Amino acid sequence: MKCDNCSSIMEWRVDGSSQGWYCNHCGWDVVTTYVPPIRLDETTYRVFAQGDQEMRPPQNQLKLIARLLLANYLVAKEELSSGAEFLVFEGQAEEALDVVHSLDKAGIVRRVEPDFSQYLDE
Repeated sequence: MKCDNCSSIMEWRVDGSSQGWYCNHCGWDVVTTYVPPIRLDETTYRVFAQGDQEMRPPQNQLKLIARLLLANYLVAKEELSSGAEFLVFEGQAEEALDVVHSLDKAGIVRRVEPDFSQYLDE
């Protein structure tokens, strides 16, 4: 598509909550509202963390699990040392994605129900 203002080639892009054609030469644009699919998803997701009996949980993992469970470090340590899977979050997709990224960054094995793979590349 060519720019109506300067005839340069325009570029399609998504920028925050807007999407449309942008001219990099003169700045002219044609945009509309864009709502990411993750914000439209009304599914309730459940995120589970996996405890590990073989490992003493590091401080960063204890802090994260305590925050997610709204519990103290002793409860977090008990869950992380149990070797069992436990629920750490239940809610909408956008918040679930934040939890998944936090668990991944902390090195905690996790699982999401139902399938959540469509959001894991974001």
